[in-house]
Amino acid sequence: MKDIIYSKMGKIEETSATTVGIGGLAFSEYRDKYGCQKSTAAEKKIFGAVIETDDSINSLYNIIDTAIDAGSSVIMFDIQEATGKQIYHIRTYMRSKDKFEEISSLYETRVCFTRP
Repeated sequence: MKDIIYSKMGKIEETSATTVGIGGLAFSEYRDKYGCQKSTAAEKKIFGAVIETDDSINSLYNIIDTAIDAGSSVIMFDIQEATGKQIYHIRTYMRSKDKFEEISSLYETRVCFTRP
């Protein structure tokens, strides 16, 4: 894995009306999905990582568990270089995690999961 981020969502700022900083779409979608104020969502934590083809399935499980244990409300993976097997295991493992739901409509090269 590379380019790992872990931050409060409040540190993610929209850069203009037409462009959004990294994770900005997740921040907006989170607020819309859970009907919370910007200040409430700003305190929630976001985790993200870029998956590489040589990442093992166990390393994916470990990073997901670490992100959940750290209190992440949004977990996002860039899957542009990921294999189908890796993507399958990420989705399957996240389905087993309490309260996480996949947001599938916004991202072409990412998978994103949220919980309240």
